[in-house]
Amino acid sequence: MSLPEAIAWAECPLEDARDVADLSARERELLGALSNAKLAREFVAGRMAAHRAIEKLTGQAQEVLKDGVGRPCPTDARIRVSISHGRGRAVAAAGFVDRLGVDLCEHADAGRIETLAARFLSRVPPPGSVRGHCAAWAEREAGLKALGLGLLDGGAFEAAGSVDAHADVLATLRRWLVDLEDAVVAIAWA
Repeated sequence: MSLPEAIAWAECPLEDARDVADLSARERELLGALSNAKLAREFVAGRMAAHRAIEKLTGQAQEVLKDGVGRPCPTDARIRVSISHGRGRAVAAAGFVDRLGVDLCEHADAGRIETLAARFLSRVPPPGSVRGHCAAWAEREAGLKALGLGLLDGGAFEAAGSVDAHADVLATLRRWLVDLEDAVVAIAWA
């Protein structure tokens, strides 16, 4: 399955995220509030990836601020944006959809994810499956982000810690995976 025309995604390597000239004045204000260089670089890469995804979707980039709970919020309120960061890149998805989540899982994290899989994933890939563990993790996290949650803020621990928390709603989301050389990107939407 390919992504529908109503959704676009893009990536930005962290090393490309040094120049803040492409950020709006209000985005630079958000950047100025960050406490360290790593967070700042991730912020810039995430915003650049979001600008690129929105430009693919609409033909023009837009500033991406934050809503009341900190989620990325573009100028056009009809567009949903989701951003994910890894060690070497940020990815973003933008779409004319009701719900949208993106997650990036790098192959370097597969061992840690394999250790956590039984606790957080209802479908556990076979041992040693780097791509399988990354895809399963990214797919679940993208789905939870589309619901406004994440594994670290309630998505994994609701319903007494059940890995099947939100299973009914997650099952209604459409999903798309792309394999990169060293990572998996998952997008979930409704």
